[in-house]
Amino acid sequence: MGLDKMILLGHSLGGYIVMAYALKYPDRIKHLILSDPWGFAILPYGIVDRHPDSEQRYDLLPRWVHWGNFILNTCNLLSPLRAVGPFGPWVARLAQFDTNKRASELWNDRAMFEYIYHCNAQTPSGENAFRNMNVLLMWAKSPMVKRVKDLPDDVPMTVMYGSSTFFDHRTAYEIKCNRKNSKVEVRIVKDAGHDIHVDNAAEFNRILKETLEGISDKDEWTTVD
Repeated sequence: MGLDKMILLGHSLGGYIVMAYALKYPDRIKHLILSDPWGFAILPYGIVDRHPDSEQRYDLLPRWVHWGNFILNTCNLLSPLRAVGPFGPWVARLAQFDTNKRASELWNDRAMFEYIYHCNAQTPSGENAFRNMNVLLMWAKSPMVKRVKDLPDDVPMTVMYGSSTFFDHRTAYEIKCNRKNSKVEVRIVKDAGHDIHVDNAAEFNRILKETLEGISDKDEWTTVD
């Protein structure tokens, strides 16, 4: 795309992907923004093997975790949405039962649900990747929180979590602790769940605008979701 340095933003699985990109190509990153990123937290004790060194070692997980993960990953998460065919847009509207989304004006627009449906009705390449990367849907086989320290200190980060997200937003502060010599700003967005940019679009945009204004206007930026 001809981008030399960029401000890179990733949401959910996109947060994991942009972090992996930043680790591989740190010289390309002007600022890294993570919005309710998946794949950073470590499996809690009691699920992983008791030895601390095995927290990131999927092969040492108890057998019941392997079986549970196999069952949960027998098909992609959104396969039912594609399987119901023309009823898919109606199924997509079930998302409105999320209390965070009911409070958002964006979710009152029918076009939003049609957009969600058509995005997820395509070939599920992202879901195929996710199946191979997760443990019990919520955790990554290779948690990113232990790898953030490998990112050069001169790469600043902004980490956003929704106050009502199903992810543990304390991970944001763990990221900050692991990067003591780097600039890491943590934002917990009120009245928002996992989809911060929709649940509380006004606050999300305010934080994003504030972050971008602190960076040279000459720099280019892009997003990953």
